[in-house]
Amino acid sequence: MFTPNSVNQPIQGDIIRSYRPPTDIEASHTRSFIELEQLELERYDTEISRTRKVLEKLEQERKLLQQRLEERRSWLAPIRRLPPEVLENIFCFAQSGYSYSLRIEGKEFQSTVYAISQVCLHWRCIVVTQPKWWNRISVDVYQFGENLLPQLEQYLEFSGQSELEVHIEDSQSYSWYHRDPEGCETFTEHLGTADGIHAFDILLRHARRFQDLSVDIPTAVFDDARDIDKLPEFPIKFVAFPLLHSFTFTGETDDLDFWFFDLKMHTPILNELIIFDSSGRSWCAWHTRGSVTLPYRQLRQLTISQVQSCTVLLVDILPRCHEVERLELDFSRKSSLEPVRWDMVELANVQHLSLSYDNPTGYEYFLRAIKLPALESFALEPDSESYIELRWPCCHFLDMVRRSAADMEDIDIDYPNAKLLDKNGSGLFMLMRLCPNLGALHIRVRNSDTLLASFQKLADFGTRFPGLTDVVIETLDTTSRTEEGRTNRKRLRELLGRITPHKLAH
Repeated sequence: MFTPNSVNQPIQGDIIRSYRPPTDIEASHTRSFIELEQLELERYDTEISRTRKVLEKLEQERKLLQQRLEERRSWLAPIRRLPPEVLENIFCFAQSGYSYSLRIEGKEFQSTVYAISQVCLHWRCIVVTQPKWWNRISVDVYQFGENLLPQLEQYLEFSGQSELEVHIEDSQSYSWYHRDPEGCETFTEHLGTADGIHAFDILLRHARRFQDLSVDIPTAVFDDARDIDKLPEFPIKFVAFPLLHSFTFTGETDDLDFWFFDLKMHTPILNELIIFDSSGRSWCAWHTRGSVTLPYRQLRQLTISQVQSCTVLLVDILPRCHEVERLELDFSRKSSLEPVRWDMVELANVQHLSLSYDNPTGYEYFLRAIKLPALESFALEPDSESYIELRWPCCHFLDMVRRSAADMEDIDIDYPNAKLLDKNGSGLFMLMRLCPNLGALHIRVRNSDTLLASFQKLADFGTRFPGLTDVVIETLDTTSRTEEGRTNRKRLRELLGRITPHKLAH
């Protein structure tokens, strides 16, 4: 045991603070104390070093003991009694709430199934034998984190040969689109790292397994992918998508003939095409000059959003969409629906039509030339949250429904900031009379007077809808707690009770 030697008295504080030098006797005594205390200090250092080694050994033994203790507790854990099929259900539920099983944003690698695989060998063996748990991938190539490429490759390896759902985006694409045109920044420089281009290339190598592909990235990525020195040789122009059935493009396209969108020969089973062209000009310009070749004849869903010069586009492509069952159009507020002559187009398989626009009457030239005999549901949505005054349904839409002899079962008008101008309710009255088998009616607008007038006319004519079981009516003057709101709600219930035999919760 370490025993300190006797301690000499320290020099008094007032002597230290004074400026006087020590006497010869004091200096001699002080030197002898220094020699003794230096030896004592070395004894302390030696003892501390010995004690530290003992402490380190104790800490190491404690760590091993704690590890053994945790292993024994783990050995007795009730979860070990769960059979693998139950664990599979638990793991499947753990990731069911996420759109993608892997999400890479910057330096963040977020994956529930990957985290599960790191818990223990048994759990890892379970999850790596389920390729379907590894097949939904979202990657943001902007500021792509270093050292994430091996994890991405391993993730794709665990997905086996299962079909992939892939989303690729540049979260800061706005800054690229609005960069200084005189600058010489490459897309790789914009991303801040070449690893984002590498990640894009790694994903594209698995294109033959893509089932759903969503791209929200400037097309400049392809130019940089070809030019980057570190990129392995890859026949990028010969990428095919034999399993792709849904393709979504969001963003702006660069002014070039882009092979990637020449999908006709590359996507034999593509049936869903969704285009959100934020520039409002690129897609239509490409299409007009023949740069984009798409397999319209095989599509079952076509969504075109935020596209200008729409008349030219629609006149050209709609006659080819023979198999389309779901048609969604969202023309930008600056869209030019020119009064050109259209030949009548019949799309015999369209069951759902969705229109989005600040002023739906802007679809006049489209509605005049379309016939949808199989139309079952219709949705009308705004493309902004601004207040508007809306005259709907317009006469052109009513003519289209009559011409089509469509027996719609579902009408959804979701315009919470729109005021309906048809106060006598004749438009909605005529539309509902054309839909005797109506089963669902959802209307969200500002005012209820048009709706009340329409329902009053239907009730007066004795019109009933035996299949109408799903009704949602939301207006400012029926949801308010004012006397007027209570009166309108009561009247609305009474009128709906007269046109449908079912008891509804409004």
